[in-house]
Amino acid sequence: MNKYRFVCLDTETTGLRPVDGSRIIEIGMVEINSGIVTGRCYQSYLNCKEKLSDIVKNVTKITDEMLVGKPDFKDIVDDVYKFLNTDSNGNESKAILVIHNAKFDLSFLNFQLQEINRENLKHYQVIDTMEMVRNHMPGSKLSLDVLCEKYGVDLSQRQSGGHGALLDSKLLAEVFIKLVKDGANFEDLLNDQKREIIIKKRENSLQSRSFHLNNEDLERHALLLEKIKTNVYW
Repeated sequence: MNKYRFVCLDTETTGLRPVDGSRIIEIGMVEINSGIVTGRCYQSYLNCKEKLSDIVKNVTKITDEMLVGKPDFKDIVDDVYKFLNTDSNGNESKAILVIHNAKFDLSFLNFQLQEINRENLKHYQVIDTMEMVRNHMPGSKLSLDVLCEKYGVDLSQRQSGGHGALLDSKLLAEVFIKLVKDGANFEDLLNDQKREIIIKKRENSLQSRSFHLNNEDLERHALLLEKIKTNVYW
C-alpha cells in the first residue's frame, strides 16, 4: 500500500440513473499517499438546474438554496483531473481511484463527461471497496455505515449531518486503510483490471485484413469449387 497514491471519491446525485436525467450535485475527493491520509481534499457542490426531491434533501441535507450559484459540472472537470493526476507536492502522479460501489459513481461521472465531450475515467485503475469486502468477508453487509462501525470509524457527523460526498470520502479513506491492514487484498483487483486492459488492447489491435484477388486467383478458386462439387459422394 505504501507505494501507491489513492484518491477516495464519492458523489451525491439527484437520483439513481443518469440516463433518466439525474445529475451529480456534489463531488468529494480525499488523497491517500504512501498509506497515509494526507489531508488534501477536494469538494464542490454543483448546480443541477432542477429542484431536489425530498428524499435527496433528507439523505444528503443538501438544499436547493445551497446549489444556487454553484458551478456547472463542465466548470470543475479540469480541477477534478488536476487533483487526480497531481500529488500534494505538485508532482505528476496518476491516482488509483477508491470508490464504494464504484459502478454507481462512475456511471454518473462518465455519463456527464461524455455529455461535454471530455475523456472518461476508464483509463484509471479503480478499487471498489464493496468488492474488497465481498472477497475478504463473504456474506458480510456492505454498507459504508456497517464498515465504519466494524472498524471503529466515527460516524457521528454522518448520522447528524447526513450523507455528503466529502464526508463520505473521508470515512471511506479511513475504512480502506483499515481494510488493508485487516488483510483485505486490493492488488488482485488491480491485476484483474490490468489483464482486462491488455486483452482489450490486443483485441483492438487485431484488424480485419482484405486481399485483392487477380484474375488468375479467381480462376483457380472457381476450378477448386467445381472440383468440390463434382467429388461429393452423398
